[in-house]
Amino acid sequence: MVTDDGDRRLSEDAQDLDDHLRGLASDLGPSDVRKKPRHGRFSFLWYGLFVVAIAILLLLINRTAPVTGESAAPSDSGTESTVNDQDAVASEPTSDTAGSVSEPEASISDTAGPISGTWAMYWTNSEGSESQGFTITFTGSDTGTLEIHEDDTESQTSFTVEGDQVRFKFTRTFDLEEPFGDWPEGSTFNGTLMGRNEILGKWARQGWECSPDGGCNHTADWSPYDARLIRISE
Repeated sequence: MVTDDGDRRLSEDAQDLDDHLRGLASDLGPSDVRKKPRHGRFSFLWYGLFVVAIAILLLLINRTAPVTGESAAPSDSGTESTVNDQDAVASEPTSDTAGSVSEPEASISDTAGPISGTWAMYWTNSEGSESQGFTITFTGSDTGTLEIHEDDTESQTSFTVEGDQVRFKFTRTFDLEEPFGDWPEGSTFNGTLMGRNEILGKWARQGWECSPDGGCNHTADWSPYDARLIRISE
């Protein structure tokens, strides 16, 4: 005969033996019953604790170990030394060939000055008409001499430049009729640099007069005119 859970029912002798064995087991104390040890659960717990302990130990070692080698940051003094060394190398003159050192080329403004070269000078008469008076070449930097292209009698030439202020002077000689002969006339110019290629100012001529009885004489008066200079070549 079969039970509801699918097992076959024991015979009466077997059932009596089974009941007897169950009665013996229930009479035993707790210390007499052998329990099955649970190895899997406790082994996993100890293994986890061991791994955590190892991780903590490694973390403490890394925190306390000194930093050496490439991981160390360069000091400020080392960085400054490197920059100074690079600046020193950059500032050293380069050598084109053995025994020769190339120097930096000087610019035109370093050698020629602000008004070097050739200029056309225009002046305005008392009636307001402008015309070209001279073509002038200045030689020098802040001071020097000048040449009047239209006249080969100029003498006592000089110029000075102070900031944007320009001054120059020269003397021309006139060939007068007899009995007066040659007569010198002084000229002065005072102006201001207007940018690189223009000078605005005043040109003044020295006054003089001649008479048949007294000859020629310079007067105290100078004749001023508005004038400007335009650079036409360096």
